[in-house]
Parts: sequence; structure tokens; C-alpha cells
Amino acid sequence: MQYAPIRVLPDVPPGGVCAGIDWAAASHAVCVVDMKGQAVDKLTVVHDRAGIAGLIAWLRGRGAGEAAIERGDGVLVDMLMAAGFTIVVITSRQVRNLRSRYVASGAKDDGFDAYVLADTLRTDRARLRPLAPDSPATAALRQAVRFRKELVRDRVRAARPAARPPAGGVPRRGWPVQRPGQPAVAGVPGRIPVPPGRRRPG
Repeated sequence: MQYAPIRVLPDVPPGGVCAGIDWAAASHAVCVVDMKGQAVDKLTVVHDRAGIAGLIAWLRGRGAGEAAIERGDGVLVDMLMAAGFTIVVITSRQVRNLRSRYVASGAKDDGFDAYVLADTLRTDRARLRPLAPDSPATAALRQAVRFRKELVRDRVRAARPAARPPAGGVPRRGWPVQRPGQPAVAGVPGRIPVPPGRRRPG
């Protein structure tokens, strides 16, 4: 994503509210604040297309037209911008420093970080710049790169062998071995196989 040519956001956000989205791999915490900095509503959505579509409808229902988020790429940002939302990036490092405005501990909390993002979008508008949509060619390239990463990840997961006793009867370190006269261990064969040409001890 590129920053838009305009230098500042309008003095008053559309609908008189600002949204903050704390991005995560599995789910996103969302908060909407009014012009007094009061939390109007909160939400947690799953990171998939159905969840993001629900988020878009939820934001529209609360009059939000702007959202602050910690990263400027990915499916979430693409879908929000395609739906007409103004997106502002406030990095996770900046959010970590901004927490001290509100609490002394500065401990990580997804819901609270969503509030910090939304309220910073409200208070620091003169210093924030919105993202500009990618060109169609750039958007297609980003989608292809993202698809390839997901494909490689899935292939790596599928290629990992399942845990099993080693061939040849020589156990790995830490593999439970049944001693003569002991009951079988759950999940392990009753007797460890012996390689051809060797005698079983005992």
C-alpha cells in the first residue's frame, strides 16, 4: 500500500466515530469510539472472508468510515478499502508506546489495543495519513504472492511425517521401550521388533 497524496484527514471523521482494529492471525479485536473518546461498541471477528464481511457490515451499522490498523497489507485491508473505508496505519511499535497514554503497565491486550488505535485516530488526525488503494496490477501481484505463501505453508505441513517408531527396532531417544515382563505401553507395540540376524535379549 502507498500513502494517499492528501496530507491530513478531515477534521471530523465520517459519522463522528473512529474505528480501531487490532490485527492478529486468527482473529481481530475491533473498537469504535465517538468524538469524546468513549467506546461506542466492541467486536471480535474471525480472520476469514466471511468474518471480514461481517466486520464491514458491523462498522457500517455504527456509522464508521475510517479505521486505524497496525499493518497496511493483507486480505483485511484489501477488503476494507474495496468497501470504501479510509485506512490509517499505526504500527504495533507505535501502539506499544501509545499505551502509556492510558495505563501505566503497558501490557498487551487486544481489546485495549483496538481502543488505543481508534482513539489515536481521533486525537492525532493532523499527523496521520490514509493509505491509497493499489493499482490493479499491484493488487493482483500481492494476491498472487499471498496465495503462493499459503500454498508453500500447506505443502510443508503435508510433507511432515507422522510420529512413529523408527524402522529396524532401534528406538529414538525418549521413545518408550517395553522391558521383558513389563506390560505394554499405550500406543507402543507389545514387543519392539528385532532386526534380522540378531537375537532378542532375555
